[in-house]
Amino acid sequence: MAALLGVLHYSDAGALLQFCVGILALALLTRTVGVGTETVDARFGPPTTGVLQSTLGNLAELFNEGLALVATYAGSAAVVWFE
Repeated sequence: MAALLGVLHYSDAGALLQFCVGILALALLTRTVGVGTETVDARFGPPTTGVLQSTLGNLAELFNEGLALVATYAGSAAVVWFE
């Protein structure tokens, strides 16, 4: 999905299409992390899963902060909500 996003970017595809593909890529990545965590739980048990979840638990927030930084750098600070 990320490769498709790169192709769309360099082929001058529409911004809305690039945004939708980017959101889909992030959703699939989040799902992959969730499935991976469940797989680790089935194999190694709760202690290892707890460490993994505490490490990766804020991954979605990290993605959001990265998107906010990119939007701010691109001059779209009006769409970024700072708390």
